[in-house]
Amino acid sequence: ELIHGWLLVDNKKMSKSLGNVIDPEEILKTYELDTVRYYLASLSTSQDATFSYEDLEQKYQSDLVDNLNNLLQRVTVLAKKKGIKDFSAPTSKGEEERMLQKKKQELYDFIEKELHTTYGIHKIIQEIIIFSNALNSYFHHQEPWKSKDEEKFKTIIYSVLEGLFAIGVYLLPIMPEKMAVLFFKLSLDHNNLT
Repeated sequence: ELIHGWLLVDNKKMSKSLGNVIDPEEILKTYELDTVRYYLASLSTSQDATFSYEDLEQKYQSDLVDNLNNLLQRVTVLAKKKGIKDFSAPTSKGEEERMLQKKKQELYDFIEKELHTTYGIHKIIQEIIIFSNALNSYFHHQEPWKSKDEEKFKTIIYSVLEGLFAIGVYLLPIMPEKMAVLFFKLSLDHNNLT
């Protein structure tokens, strides 16, 4: 059983009589449905939560544009630039890849626990973004664009794509349209990521 808190606007409960309601039709003139759904899902489900357009914009920009979409663009463009379209799981992984795999497993375990206990969707989203930050950090520090070793390059790209795929699966119920785009881009022009 999930009982959520109140949605607040200007630190007051949303109410017709106060005139501080958010018109869903108006908000969808500016933001896509997936973005609004993501923002609302990121608000606390167990306590009162404050809605603001400023917060929505900031979360959209930092989580989805600067973090997730930026990484997706960088890794897929780099893979295409190198002319590599098909990836298979690397036969050997370094310490960095093993740590990334461990973080991915920990994220899965966290999601499983939350969905069977407190239904903390907002906590799940926080952990997904933490994992996305780890992917970004891994990609940045590995500098695959400098790699002369094709196998190492493929290992780095595969590791990031695999992490993005996991994020796509976890965010699919919240953002079906945007995650469909992510999956399409991960196919690298319809070549399967095996």
